[in-house]
Amino acid sequence: MMLARGQVRSCSVQTPRQPHFINPCSHRVLPVPRALTSDSVAADIQAAEASGDWLTAFERITEARITQLQLSQESLEAGVRTLAKGGQWQRSVDMLTRLLDEGLAPTILQPTITTVFMALSQAQQGAQAESLLLVLSQSGVEPSLLGPAGNISMRCGARAPGGAVLAYHKLELLVTNAGKADQLQVDLDTFSAVSYELMKQGEEDKAEEVLEWRDFLSESD
Repeated sequence: MMLARGQVRSCSVQTPRQPHFINPCSHRVLPVPRALTSDSVAADIQAAEASGDWLTAFERITEARITQLQLSQESLEAGVRTLAKGGQWQRSVDMLTRLLDEGLAPTILQPTITTVFMALSQAQQGAQAESLLLVLSQSGVEPSLLGPAGNISMRCGARAPGGAVLAYHKLELLVTNAGKADQLQVDLDTFSAVSYELMKQGEEDKAEEVLEWRDFLSESD
């Protein structure tokens, strides 16, 4: 294009780019993966339980299984508890069931069982809790270890639609057979919880009867 006399062509002037230098000292050095041992995995799982890091516990146990590394029952139970406390109730149930399949039912600790049932209760998994309670009982777990789990399961089941009446009939049977060695020892709080759920579901007569059972047993003690 021809320019008129005195007209100056305008153009944009770009600032030269500065050369980009990579400082090798700024690169993050990745740690060299350490070799897995039973002791190292056990320590990681213990630390994960203390901090509530369920993902680390799950990863370590998975790695140990893939590499066929033998872990102690103590470490595996710590993993179960960590998963349960982290809200991973399905994974904790699966891992606990695997321990039962390996014949470890007689030596499973009560805190492990109770923690799993607390996770099921928080997730409102009443049917799953009742099913697991039956599996534990049939697998040879000592009845005395299932007391807290049984109470949690009953309170959880009572919150389900129609579950309060089912809990009422279970309590009725337990009260009738009270004193037997293999019977579930029902906590007074469980009576109160079932009664409350019965009231919510319009079963006032049954709710009052449950409270009478509670008062009778508390006086008997």
